[in-house]
Amino acid sequence: MTNLLTDGLPVRVTVHGQEYGIDPDFRLMVRLQLLLTEDDGSEEERGDKLLGLLWELLPEWEEMLMAYNPDEIFRAVLGFYSGEPDGCGQSRTAEDEEEDGEEENERVYSFLHDSAAIYAAFMQAYHIDLTKARLHWYQFRALLRGLPEDCLFSRMLLYRATDLADVPEHRREHYRRMKRRYALPLPKSEQDKNDAVAAALMNGGDLGALRLENSE
Repeated sequence: MTNLLTDGLPVRVTVHGQEYGIDPDFRLMVRLQLLLTEDDGSEEERGDKLLGLLWELLPEWEEMLMAYNPDEIFRAVLGFYSGEPDGCGQSRTAEDEEEDGEEENERVYSFLHDSAAIYAAFMQAYHIDLTKARLHWYQFRALLRGLPEDCLFSRMLLYRATDLADVPEHRREHYRRMKRRYALPLPKSEQDKNDAVAAALMNGGDLGALRLENSE
């Protein structure tokens, strides 16, 4: 993990010991996360978008393709995305592991659906206009994590992440309303399953068959 206080901001990735330049602009990394987590296109469409994004990220993309397969290059880009630009698999911080666990179990934020709230939070806290700013991905991530609790985006995350079982009974209804208000849309696969269950209930269908299909 790069130390922002002592290390220069990285602008290169390493593939098999060879360094190559990478555009560190936060917008490109946001697009990468959106592509990997929120794009509903087919596998082929997402693959084409990913190749196009790698071409934007890596000035030496064509040279790299001559030396390595795309999977090796993509792993190096993912290392940069996660904070390991040298590709050495450095140990990650507890904060990184906690954040990854949250993303795997239950999303608490979305660059797609929360874009306006994130923009407003950066303006409120840092007076940074994200439509104009040139921020390194690591700077953007640090500022995103450091947003104060009094901005709307931080409160949205709090409500989403709170387990109602941990809330005092007299506050539970308020938190339940806020969780509904700020809930993120379900991923398409989960929404499809919910729609199928609803349709089956409406039409007197067999929920057992649906459960069998989803377990395959």
